[in-house]
Amino acid sequence: MAGPTVSVTVDYPRDPALYQRDHGRFLREANRHAAVYHHRHHIPRHFQSFAAAKYGYAKRRSFVGRKSYQDLKNRLGLPPLVSPRLTGGQTQRQVTTMRQVTATQKRSRLIMRLPFRGGTGRFRTQPGQRELSVNQKVVLQIISEIETIAPDEQRTINSEIHRHYAMQANKPGVRKRKRFGGRS
Repeated sequence: MAGPTVSVTVDYPRDPALYQRDHGRFLREANRHAAVYHHRHHIPRHFQSFAAAKYGYAKRRSFVGRKSYQDLKNRLGLPPLVSPRLTGGQTQRQVTTMRQVTATQKRSRLIMRLPFRGGTGRFRTQPGQRELSVNQKVVLQIISEIETIAPDEQRTINSEIHRHYAMQANKPGVRKRKRFGGRS
C-alpha cells in the first residue's frame, strides 16, 4: 500500500461503431478524469466538520480541556470539533494538493502521500517486534479513513466516467467503423 489509494472499477460496453483502440483510449481518459475529479471535489470533504458522520470515522479520544472548549464553541454557534489527527493543516494541504493518477481501461488509481514518516503506509517491523506500533496503527487508520468513498460519491464518479466517455466518443472527427448491413 502506498499511502491513501482510491480505486474505482467500472464496466462500460463498447459502442460497435467505435474502433477498439479508440474505445480503450476513451475509457482510460475517462477513468483518469474521474480520479482527478474525485481528488478535487471529494477528498477535501474528508477534512470538514461533517466528515466523521458521513464517512463513519472511529470515535476520537477526548483531550484535556476539550469538553469546555466544545461547550464554548456550542454557545458561540460554531461547528463541532472534528478529528484532531485528520484536520491538521499540513496533512490536509498535502493530501488535497499532491496526487498521482494511473488509469487503465478497467480502473483508475489515485495515490496520495501523507506528510510524515510512514505516510506511505508501508512499515518495517524491528527485530523482535511482533505487531505494528500504536503510531503505525494510527497512520493506517488515517489512510483507511481517507480511502473511504461514500455511496453518493461513488454514483458521482460513475456518472462522471460516463459523461466524459460520451463527450470523447461524440467529438467531431472521431473515427467510426462503417457497417454494411443486409448483405447476404
